[in-house]
Amino acid sequence: MRGVLGAAAAFVMLTAVAASAAPITVNNNSFESPGTNNGGTTPPTNWTGTGTFGVYAPATSQFPGVGNGIGGLVTPDGSQAAYLSPSSSLIYNTLQLIAANTDYDIDFFVGRRNDFAFLTNVQIQLTANGTAVKSFAITAPAQGHWQEESFTFTALDLTSYVGQTLGIKFLSAAGGSQANFDLVTINAITQTGHVPEPATLSLLGAGLAGLAIRRRRRKAA
Repeated sequence: MRGVLGAAAAFVMLTAVAASAAPITVNNNSFESPGTNNGGTTPPTNWTGTGTFGVYAPATSQFPGVGNGIGGLVTPDGSQAAYLSPSSSLIYNTLQLIAANTDYDIDFFVGRRNDFAFLTNVQIQLTANGTAVKSFAITAPAQGHWQEESFTFTALDLTSYVGQTLGIKFLSAAGGSQANFDLVTINAITQTGHVPEPATLSLLGAGLAGLAIRRRRRKAA
C-alpha cells in the first residue's frame, strides 16, 4: 500500500502547476488625459475607437456615490472617466504579445449615470492583432452607481493567437444612451510547472497497476 501511495504522490508532484501573475501596463487607464469633455470622436490619450466616445469629469449628481462601492467618490480613480455611446467602441492595444500557457484577467469599473439610460448591449472583448478572440457581456450597474467587473480570458481561448498583440475593446450596439468606464487593469497569469508527457503518464499508470496487483497477490498468499 505504501508503494501505491508513494507512486500517487509522485504523480501529484509531476502534475503540480503553479501560477504567477504580472501586471500589463495600460497607459491612461483612468482616462485623466486629455482634459475634460474632449467628446465626439476624439479618443482618450493612448486609446482609439469608433463612433462617439470620449472623456469627461462626471458631476456628483450623475454618480451620487451612495453605496456605489468606491467610498462616495464620483469616479473610482481620479476625476475623469471614459464614456461610450451607442454603436461605438473604445480600444486599447498593449505592447504585450500573447504568451503561451497564460490567462489574462481584465478588471475595470463600469458606471451608469443617474441621468442617462445605460446601453442596451455593451461588451468587453479581447483582441489579437485587432481581431476579436472572445467577448463577455457587461451587466448594467444600478442607476447612478459604479460597479467593478472582472473577466478572465483563458490560455485555452488564446492557443491560436500566441505571439500576436494583445488588446481590449469596449463595444456597444444600438440602444440606450451611455456607459462609463474607469480604472482598467490587465494581469497576465502564467501557468508554470511540469506537466508529464503522455508516455510518462502511461508508464506511471502501468506502475500503479503493477503495485496494486502485487499487493493483492501478497494478501492471497
